[in-house]
Amino acid sequence: MKTMVLAMAFAGVLLAGRGQAANYNFTAVTGTGIPSSNSVTAAWGVGAKGTLVGGVPVNGVFSAFIYRKGKLTTFADPNASFTLAHAIAPDNTIVGETTLPGNQISGFIYSPAGAFTIYMYPGAVYTRYTGINKAHDIAGNYYDGSFFHGIINKGGTVTQFDFPGGHNTACTSINDHDEVVGQYQDSSGVTHGYSLINGKAKSFDYPGATYTDARGVNDQGDIGGFYIDSGGATHGFVRSKKGVFTSIDYPGAVSTTVYGINNHGEIAGQAETSYNS
Repeated sequence: MKTMVLAMAFAGVLLAGRGQAANYNFTAVTGTGIPSSNSVTAAWGVGAKGTLVGGVPVNGVFSAFIYRKGKLTTFADPNASFTLAHAIAPDNTIVGETTLPGNQISGFIYSPAGAFTIYMYPGAVYTRYTGINKAHDIAGNYYDGSFFHGIINKGGTVTQFDFPGGHNTACTSINDHDEVVGQYQDSSGVTHGYSLINGKAKSFDYPGATYTDARGVNDQGDIGGFYIDSGGATHGFVRSKKGVFTSIDYPGAVSTTVYGINNHGEIAGQAETSYNS
């Protein structure tokens, strides 16, 4: 039995455990004592030891959270109106995005000591940091006012990546072997997932999907993400290194997304039991 950790809209975060069967158990993990509005709560990343990171509304301000050993705590850039944690490294360094005065969306690195380092790609309208590995290589994206572009930060050197022949590329996750995953749009505007290994990018789609979005990759090359089927419904997926897909739906949910996956096969994401009208 594998483990799944989700943040459920209007309900909190969900947790489960890994095994040999290609299915998942789900357990709700709520932020007891966290004053929350009726906005969406989401788990975006899962660390090596099952630590979750994501975002939760607190007294009307969207804040990042860390869920560790049964306890949910929040943190936020003191100058920001919005802080969202996307991924966590083994040493508990966290990356994400924050909205600063002037609605400037910037990437951030949050150290284990609690210090923020803000990053904006030169000339960008806004920037997001969405993935980090053990070496603190970082995946992310920026918007130039017309298109999105992927970025990879290795040792402080930031390189732009655009999927060949595509546009609106995002780099969403990076593993310890420097494999990067993300999504891009083709010339028809259709979104596909991709994997970038040693400079070679390969596109993939969930079978029959109209939209495929790769969001997380572990060191085994397993990829977590979500897809939209021909009927317009959103489902999570895990794609094995061999290219075998497993579709994931939280029981009773109308929408399930997967945002992160760790080396134990635990995944983080979000489920909605009803849509806002």
